[in-house]
Amino acid sequence: MLPDRASLSTKDLLWPITVWLAHAAEVASRGLGVIGPVDPQERVRQVVKLFRTPTPDSLYELWDAWRKQHPDWLLIDTVQVPVYFVFCQMNVRAYLREVARRGRGLQPMFKAWAGLTAGPAKSDAVRLQHLLDTMDLILRSTVRRHLDRTPDTLDNEFPSRNSDADNVALAAAVDKECRIRAWIVELLNRDGPIITDTGHSIEVLRIPALPVLGMEHADGIDAMWRTVAKEMAIKALAGIAPGTLGLLETALPNAAHAAQRAEHDQAAAKKRGGSGGRKAKRAGTEEHAAQHVSIGEPDEDATLVDLKDDRLNPEQKMEADQEEAEAKKDVNRALRFASDRWGQSGKLMLNALADGRTHKEAAKAAGISAPALTKRLKTLQKLLAR
Repeated sequence: MLPDRASLSTKDLLWPITVWLAHAAEVASRGLGVIGPVDPQERVRQVVKLFRTPTPDSLYELWDAWRKQHPDWLLIDTVQVPVYFVFCQMNVRAYLREVARRGRGLQPMFKAWAGLTAGPAKSDAVRLQHLLDTMDLILRSTVRRHLDRTPDTLDNEFPSRNSDADNVALAAAVDKECRIRAWIVELLNRDGPIITDTGHSIEVLRIPALPVLGMEHADGIDAMWRTVAKEMAIKALAGIAPGTLGLLETALPNAAHAAQRAEHDQAAAKKRGGSGGRKAKRAGTEEHAAQHVSIGEPDEDATLVDLKDDRLNPEQKMEADQEEAEAKKDVNRALRFASDRWGQSGKLMLNALADGRTHKEAAKAAGISAPALTKRLKTLQKLLAR
């Protein structure tokens, strides 16, 4: 009765996997009842083991534990628990194979990331090198930039500084992927609709109740098992969705390049201005926490604080901090607006502007014409002014 997997979109593949994972975890946890560990973490390990290798003995134990909780039920009613568990487990595996097939063929960044995290099919050095090469290739093909793959010329002058270009890039990529996963988990744990900055309402998908007799509702400890199962499923989704949906394709290379650039800029500032404090301010080389993205005409750009004046009184310092906080907020809002309206092209446009590139270069990076970029910037100005 299930549709052909090959005919489904990737999004339509991912959500059934999430539901079946949650259902398998819940039906096993509630079916086992007090058999085995009742500590949530131990029960999760027990369920995962059962999910990976469902032997006849373990499935019989699951059925027998559920039957003992309902001794007056008919056999055909109690056997629903192990049958539905196997049904969910088989479908998850089949759909994951289809997702993996698409990821290997369509998403080079996801393929490289999966090779880094999946296991020792090849040596660590080979897998790390492949990930770096892939990020470098994507940067060159999208924003005409590249990773720093040569020793930092500042190493000898600042030997205590961690300036290994490869390590900086890898650490930034890992951090970005972790933040994407955390964002997905947070999003799917929210209740009710989400209102975006553009005013659109997005309904958070909900995992339906179990279609198993006696498990439609969950109270007491059963409610806890339902919550634990949902968390397991959402975390699993967060692990595979970013790669299969293409969220890693430019996010990881951009994060790696930005981290390398920040590392180099900080080292250069230290070289020219000392510690990066007042001396660096006098030299105009200190790095701001907020990245200002200009969406106006070039002659309208202005720095948040006069870098030549390091003698700010408390009132000026407070005003500068407030302006910097507003700048951060505007940048985040602009990124959300651009992402909602123009997708990846909008992100590339703002990333290019954030890197200090000209409007012409930003238009080329986003794959649009210069007049189209001007029109987009005017639209962003109007949205931010609301």
